[in-house]
Amino acid sequence: MAGVAKANRERLEELVADEGISLAHRALWSALWDGEARVADWLRVQIEDVDLPRRQVRVREPVRPGTPQWVPVSELTASLLGRLIGDLMSGPLFLDGPVRLTRERAFSTARSSAGMNLHAFRSGGLSARFPRAAAESAS
Repeated sequence: MAGVAKANRERLEELVADEGISLAHRALWSALWDGEARVADWLRVQIEDVDLPRRQVRVREPVRPGTPQWVPVSELTASLLGRLIGDLMSGPLFLDGPVRLTRERAFSTARSSAGMNLHAFRSGGLSARFPRAAAESAS
């Protein structure tokens, strides 16, 4: 995705540690960094789709064909998701107050709180895991 600044690992860790930013947004940014699913996929996830012991999340009806049905998540993301879920048993995973987090609000908060486009988290994570491919696509 040309023209999108990428997040780096240090910046991600700084942002997800910032208690002044909503936990839902921090967990979403970390999940996007993990790279297997897109923004729209994550925003549709239900609490019952999260398997914390196995550190994986079910993506139902992914935006892009080829997205795995079960997406692995990092220890960091699993920890954030566990805090986000708390004692809840069902319902939307990512909430903005009492309602499901919208794409518009997710993008707006990334710009205002992180100073970057929401896609920067996914592209930054992909670049961190596959640096050679990222360098080739940039040239």
